[in-house]
Amino acid sequence: MIETQEETFRKKLRKFYGSSEVYLHHLDRDDASYFKRYLIFVDRFASQARTILDAGCGTGFSSYLLSQKKEKVVGLDLSPLFLKKGRARFKANNLLLTAGDILELPFRDETFDLVSSYLVIETLPDVKRGIEEMARVVKRGGMLIVLAPNLLSPIWPIRDFFQLLLGKSASPVWSATPREALKTFRRNFTVSFHKLFEREPKFLYREPDLTCKRVVGRDSESVCLVSPLDLARVLEKKGFRILRIGSKSGLLGRIFPSFSIALEVVAQKK
Repeated sequence: MIETQEETFRKKLRKFYGSSEVYLHHLDRDDASYFKRYLIFVDRFASQARTILDAGCGTGFSSYLLSQKKEKVVGLDLSPLFLKKGRARFKANNLLLTAGDILELPFRDETFDLVSSYLVIETLPDVKRGIEEMARVVKRGGMLIVLAPNLLSPIWPIRDFFQLLLGKSASPVWSATPREALKTFRRNFTVSFHKLFEREPKFLYREPDLTCKRVVGRDSESVCLVSPLDLARVLEKKGFRILRIGSKSGLLGRIFPSFSIALEVVAQKK
């Protein structure tokens, strides 16, 4: 039987996250300031949440920070390697760090007041399924928050274009040369424009770079180019009210969320 793209990516990512000491070292360099925007979103949109699932928590640093303000926090990650390091470092009576797959969450329906993820959604080999699983375990009236880069924004590659002209490095996801940056800009602009008129979510996937040779992190391990509009459409079909999509930091992103540089989706389960 021929493996599907999702199955192939799932195997590659599980092996990578479960064994990469290089990537673990990359995660260990993050301090509390790295999660500042994430914590601000939780405080702003889910201040009353008592039970939280931090989906894709890495070593659990973000979960630990959340546990300082919330009654109960569960940090879930695909990697036992990352969690082993986190359990030795982050300890709190109201914090549980557990291994699991966002595509198959080991929790009952409507378990959490808030399900949130930070810089994770672009690494899922089946984003629609992942979002549906996250939505499933949110209580009625509860919140779902997803923060990530919008890898389909045309703004990123045009920034890369000028960076490369100045002799600086660019993102591993978009461009290695100015010509590639312009090519990616055209693709992202076209796709993001069409997203404004599509009714059904359509996710674009890419082959991740898991070698850690040219670069570590910086979205090199991402497998999906996710538009905030696609996430909103999936959640609306699951009975969520969309409170925010896209970033409010730029005029273009405020008017056209699919062009926004960030994917900032906040939704409430009806």
